[in-house]
Amino acid sequence: SAEEVRLDGGASGWDEATWQVQVDGVMGGRSSGDLRFQDGDMVFSGTISLVGGGFSSIRRSMAALDMSSFAGIIVELETHPFSRGK
Repeated sequence: SAEEVRLDGGASGWDEATWQVQVDGVMGGRSSGDLRFQDGDMVFSGTISLVGGGFSSIRRSMAALDMSSFAGIIVELETHPFSRGK
């Protein structure tokens, strides 16, 4: 059986301080992004502008995690229906 390590989220909650929004501003872009944690969920929203870079994303550093004994990772996520304006 493979060893499992929780990277974030799930029943243990989110390590909110490790997540950040990354947008295309460094490339002269005008996209935006917002990240919040609500009722145990991570909620990311944003607007993509095709002028400049054209991206908005979230990221988290994994530098502090020793994953050298693993061959790879499997990402599991759950999505919820989206409605503009919520």
